[in-house]
Amino acid sequence: MSIVLAARNEESAISRRLEELLMHLKDSELTGEIVLVSNGSMDATVARAREFETTGLVRVLELPDNVGKSAALTMACQSLGSDVIVFADVRQTWADDALPKMLENFADPRVGAVSGDLVLQSSTGVLAGVGLYWRFEKWLRRTESLIHAQVGVTGAISAVRRELFRPIPQGTILDDVYWP
Repeated sequence: MSIVLAARNEESAISRRLEELLMHLKDSELTGEIVLVSNGSMDATVARAREFETTGLVRVLELPDNVGKSAALTMACQSLGSDVIVFADVRQTWADDALPKMLENFADPRVGAVSGDLVLQSSTGVLAGVGLYWRFEKWLRRTESLIHAQVGVTGAISAVRRELFRPIPQGTILDDVYWP
């Protein structure tokens, strides 16, 4: 499997995230790689990420221009040879067992995609309403999954069989609703 991570100007968080994802690979004893696609970063994101290429498990794709997250994800996915693509974001962290729990679902050949469970921390002020929206969104996805018709996934923690992934048109805002 390949973990795909799109980033733009994430120099302050990229090292932490790559260390965490490498730990997930090691602890899960799964065979895989991490592909970071830098979407026109103008800071030290690429330089910091390239420090991880010596592990042999991290590959950095550098796009000189900001083509948008959807196009960056598509370009990264076109370079993969693995059977399963796992999508991650830079800012989130995963539970220790998140990767094997997501991937075990693919033992069933009828499963095409899997969404992880993003947990939002409590917020105040402007972001306080996000919690209510997110609880509704998660309820809706659980309900949809009961009839095997989930419309979207959580882009920060999801996976798809590579053969089922289709290119996401440039400019698409909700990539995690488009490709599922």
